[in-house]
Amino acid sequence: MNRIDLVLRLLMVALGLSILFLVNQSILKKEDTIRNGAVILLPLAPVDPRSLMQGDYMRLNYKLSIVRSVEESAGLVQDGILAVSMEKQIAVSDRRIQSLSELRKGELPLRFRQRGRVLKFGAESFFFQEGTGEDYAKARFGKLRVDSDGNPILVALCDASGKEMGFALK
Repeated sequence: MNRIDLVLRLLMVALGLSILFLVNQSILKKEDTIRNGAVILLPLAPVDPRSLMQGDYMRLNYKLSIVRSVEESAGLVQDGILAVSMEKQIAVSDRRIQSLSELRKGELPLRFRQRGRVLKFGAESFFFQEGTGEDYAKARFGKLRVDSDGNPILVALCDASGKEMGFALK
C-alpha cells in the first residue's frame, strides 16, 4: 500500500468518525430535551388519517399554529421563535415573536417555520400502534418538551385534564 492510499484511508476513517460523533451529539441533545426540557401543553385540533406506508398516525394541528389573517401572515418571519405564555404548563396567550433574550417571566420559547398560513413546530405527527387510534381520539393537548433554544419534541398526547394517553416518551 502506498502513502496516498494510507492517507485516503485515514481521511475516510476520520470522516466516518466525525459523522458518527455529530449524529450521536444530536441524539444526546434530543434525549436531554426529553428528560429535562420545559413542558408545554399545546391545545390541538387533530385530524386522523391513515398512511399505507407509515401505518396509523394522527396529524396534529395546534390551535397556536393557525395564522388568522393575511396581514398577520405577512408580519411573520419564515423561521423564528414564539414567546408563549404559560399557565399550569398550558400555552394560553396569543403568540408574539421574540428573540431568546427578550423572553418575559413565565414565557417559553418555541421555534417555528411558517408554511403558507400555518406555523409548523416540527411535532405535527403522532404515530401509534395499528388499531389503537380510538384510544387517542379524545386527545386535547400535544405534550412537548422544549429545550432552552425553543426546539420542541412531541413526547405524548394528553386528554382534557392534561393526563398522558397511551405511550409517552420518558
